[in-house]
Amino acid sequence: MKVDLPRGGGRRLLAAGVLVSLAVVPAFRILWVGPRRELLAARRVELQQSRAEVVRAGREAGRLAVIEADVERLRRRHAALRRALPESRDASALLRGLQGIATQAGLTMEAFTPEAVRAGERFEEWSVRLEMTGGFHALTAFLDAVRRLPRIVSVGGLSIRALPPGTRAASIAVTCTATTYVLRGPAAETAVDEGEGG
Repeated sequence: MKVDLPRGGGRRLLAAGVLVSLAVVPAFRILWVGPRRELLAARRVELQQSRAEVVRAGREAGRLAVIEADVERLRRRHAALRRALPESRDASALLRGLQGIATQAGLTMEAFTPEAVRAGERFEEWSVRLEMTGGFHALTAFLDAVRRLPRIVSVGGLSIRALPPGTRAASIAVTCTATTYVLRGPAAETAVDEGEGG
């Protein structure tokens, strides 16, 4: 079947096709390609931001491992300090401990007199006056053993006097003050909270 077009009709049809094509391409670019480009540009910005966040998170994760190691080190140190500075004072335990050290060193405990407790901001100072007899080397052994105790005990006010010869097996009489420190109740809890959270 053959269709006859009027003269110049083919050209008009071709021109109309070209005009429609010329109109469709910009419309396609405006209505379809333009918004897609904007969306693509927005997605690229989001991707760059996400990559920057991943890099930051990687750095933070590296720092987190260091912080966790520091926290563990501080917990161990805190436990050691708790042994050195306990929260409760136990006169009988301290007496037994000092008397046992004195006996092992070769000293005889003659008197054990607790003194007044002095309160500090976070701890109490608890002193005990000791009177012992024995030899000089026994005294140095006693002081060395007290120095190595896990609990903080300081010895001060040391007074040594010689005993008359032949009166006893001991050659010296020693008077000193042993001081230990005790964490106070609420202050101890505050110290723990500040240490872990700070």
